[in-house]
Amino acid sequence: GKNQDKGIRMNGQRAEVVDKLVDAQLDTIAVLLNLQKGFTEAMQTSQPPNPQLAGAVRNADILPNWKSSVALREHLIDIYENGIPPGKLFGFLATLLEKTSLALLETIVWANLHDDAIKGVARVVDSLSARVSALEQR
Repeated sequence: GKNQDKGIRMNGQRAEVVDKLVDAQLDTIAVLLNLQKGFTEAMQTSQPPNPQLAGAVRNADILPNWKSSVALREHLIDIYENGIPPGKLFGFLATLLEKTSLALLETIVWANLHDDAIKGVARVVDSLSARVSALEQR
């Protein structure tokens, strides 16, 4: 009767839901397999040396006390002089990201110190200007 029809419809709906879930999982697996293939191909990618770029980076004028920026420059020179062998791309990119991040933080610290120094000099100049004005008024 009616209850049996309800059970058949419920089972039909469940089967439809299960089919959709299975399809979604198969789609997900296909995407993951494509990603894996892409990563595998990317891992085999190499970067040939670029002596011209190595020379340009080597000529970048970086103060020696900017240690992280110097380390970044040296890493870039190494990449451009020697290239990146197949299978080593992600390692080079991870190191590049780390060194770039450290150089950026170093730049921010130096910029803040520079800003503080300029503000300090401005206070001294203002103070000296006030003294000169006071002396001129005597």
